[in-house]
Amino acid sequence: MTGMLIALSLQAPPAPATPAPPPRVQSQQRPAVEAPQKAAAYYQFLLARALEGEDKGEEAVKALEQAVVLDPTSAELRAELASMFLRLGRGDEARAAAEGALKADERNAEAHWVLGTMLATRALRPAASQPPDPEELAAAAGHFEQA
Repeated sequence: MTGMLIALSLQAPPAPATPAPPPRVQSQQRPAVEAPQKAAAYYQFLLARALEGEDKGEEAVKALEQAVVLDPTSAELRAELASMFLRLGRGDEARAAAEGALKADERNAEAHWVLGTMLATRALRPAASQPPDPEELAAAAGHFEQA
């Protein structure tokens, strides 16, 4: 029996089973925008900034809209467009662009700032005989806290 124990102890241990590769998981991220297209989008963003600096707001909007077309997944470009619309007094378009930015990234600070500003302004501008709307002020505060 001693010989059998020695023979068993000299045998190599069995090779561990090769683990199966992890299952492939579909990415929840949006498809990446190609580098040249992204570069073109941010060129339009910079052009918009320059045009706004020259008081050419409508041309700046067109450049930002082109940037969003080139990089439709960018929350930052949509939020910048929302901010531009707000500065130009185009509230409905500002809201739509800010909401689009938040669909792309619910934590986008600029989009929350735009929506908070719009809600606070609307809440504080009721008829002179009425107090501010507390629900709109609360909603504005919620956006400002996320900005």
